[in-house]
Amino acid sequence: MTRAHGYYGALPRDHSVGAVIFEKYLTNVHALPSAPLTADRLTKVTSWPMYLNDKLSDCTDAGMLHSVAALTAFSGRVPGGAVFDDSVASAMYSATGGYVPGDPSTDNGATLQSVAQYMVDTGVTDTAGNHHQLAAWAQIGDPTNLRLLKKILNVFGTVYCAFDMPQAAETQFDQGKPWIPVSRSADAGGHCMPLQFSAVDDPGYMYNETLITWGAAQKASMGWMHSQLREAIVLVSPDWLDSGGSTVEGLDMNALLADMRLV
Repeated sequence: MTRAHGYYGALPRDHSVGAVIFEKYLTNVHALPSAPLTADRLTKVTSWPMYLNDKLSDCTDAGMLHSVAALTAFSGRVPGGAVFDDSVASAMYSATGGYVPGDPSTDNGATLQSVAQYMVDTGVTDTAGNHHQLAAWAQIGDPTNLRLLKKILNVFGTVYCAFDMPQAAETQFDQGKPWIPVSRSADAGGHCMPLQFSAVDDPGYMYNETLITWGAAQKASMGWMHSQLREAIVLVSPDWLDSGGSTVEGLDMNALLADMRLV
């Protein structure tokens, strides 16, 4: 498969917009069930479409649609994962980033928060006519806590993330190489990619994490994750909870949902 990097577009978190912090709702420091050696929320998804991210700076919307694909594939609701028309990605981008189709001056990206809130308020409909909407979302206070992210991936089915991208990542991606830290690499922009496979603490993996971007699964080392990851969000999805039950061990889900409604 020919690989070619696309566009960025994850704007910095808007701290003037309220958000609940996920860790506040954990009942103790060791809360959430331990993840297996590898947390796989990747391999049941049939494809990862580009969703216009090769033409537009809509990575936040493409990343959300990829997250929904993983949630539905691993919950069993949509075998292979939900698939969407590009028009869905375009409509999301217009609603969350102010993009006006055909006007390049409005192609300026969006925040993760705006897309997560859009999914709570509006949601999206896949090509089979199934509607997907979030019950809530929560900001992860320490996104560099990769062990917590692995637990969240295992329990909630995805982790919606933003990264500060180095220029070297484009070349590594195009060549099919994993992302590893490269000194003196210029900044390229902010980029949204969901985490879908984590092997933190598994000595069998040199490149422990797998992210979804630009129509492909991309491996990354823990060192790269620690240096580039700037934001992470938990998505609370009925697509996932309806199959596994609304109670999550170690999490005050009712309080999280109630507080989310106040934001």
